[in-house]
Amino acid sequence: MKTESFGELSGQDWEDICNKLFHLRYKNYQEVPARYGGDYGIEGFTFDGDLFQCYSPKDEEFSSSSLYELQRDKITKDISKLIKNILEIKKLNRNVIIKNWYFVTPKYDSKNLLEHCRKKEQEVQDAISQHVTSDFKIILQIETSYIPEIGQLVNANISQIQSNSNDYNEEELQLISESHNEIVEKIKTKLSKLDSLKNNQDKLNRFTFSIFRYFIEGQEELSMLNKSYPDIYNKLSRLKNSIEKKVQQLSLIGIELKDLKTIQEDYKDSLEKDFMNVCETSLLENLAQEAIADWMARCPIDFE
Repeated sequence: MKTESFGELSGQDWEDICNKLFHLRYKNYQEVPARYGGDYGIEGFTFDGDLFQCYSPKDEEFSSSSLYELQRDKITKDISKLIKNILEIKKLNRNVIIKNWYFVTPKYDSKNLLEHCRKKEQEVQDAISQHVTSDFKIILQIETSYIPEIGQLVNANISQIQSNSNDYNEEELQLISESHNEIVEKIKTKLSKLDSLKNNQDKLNRFTFSIFRYFIEGQEELSMLNKSYPDIYNKLSRLKNSIEKKVQQLSLIGIELKDLKTIQEDYKDSLEKDFMNVCETSLLENLAQEAIADWMARCPIDFE
C-alpha cells in the first residue's frame, strides 16, 4: 500500500516501520515475536495497558475488496484473537489491565470503520470485561498520527523520504490541465518562442504537457513535504529561492532550450548535496523538474 512518507510498502515493511515508530513514542514498548504476535492479534504492547496492531493491505487484495472491507475484516479477526488469547497476553505485560488496542494503518476512508470499532469494543467488554478497563477503546491511527516520529527516523537516516507523486496517464493529465489552464497557457506561450518548437504544433503541445506534468507531480511532492516534514520543506524552499534569483538573472540575458537541462541539473546537484541523506533519488529528481516547471509557470524563466 502506498504511504505519503515512505512510498510503496509491503505489509512487512509497514510493520517494521511501525515498530520503529512505536519505540520512539512509547519508551516501554515491547515487540512480540511475529510467530506469537500473529496468534495474539498484536504487534506489541506497553506496560501501561496499550496493545498495538499494524496493517497495510496488499495491492492485489484491492481487486476484490474495498479498503474498508479489508480493514474491517482484519480488525474483526484480530479482536477475536485478542479475546481468545487474553490470558497469554497478560502474561507478557505483567498482568496489566488493557486500556487501548491501537490499529495502525496508512490511511482509512470510511466512517463505517469507526462504527465497526465501537461494535468491537462492546464485544470485548461482553467477553473479557474483567481484563480490560470499563472505557476500553479501539483506536484507529494512520501515518500522519506519527509525524514527529517519522521526522526522527528520517533525520537519523534510518529511513529516506520517498517519492509520493501519482503516475498520471495522458487522459488524467488532460483533465487536470483543464483546471490549470492559465498555467498551461503560460508554459505554452513561453515555449512557442523557441525556434525548435514554434513551427511544430504537435511537438509544442507534447513538450508543454511534459513540463506541466513536472509541475503537477512536483507540487504533490512539495505538499507532502510541507505536511509531513516542515523543517525539510522550509530548508528546501530557501534553497529553491536562492537558485531562482540566479535564474532570474540568466533570463535577463536570454535562456535557450538547452539551458533548461543545465539549470535542472545544477539544481539537482544542489538538492543532492543537501538532501541525499534524507530523500531518495527519484524524489530529488521530481523536485528539480518541478522547479523548472514552476519558474516557467510564473516569471523567472522566459525565452525572450
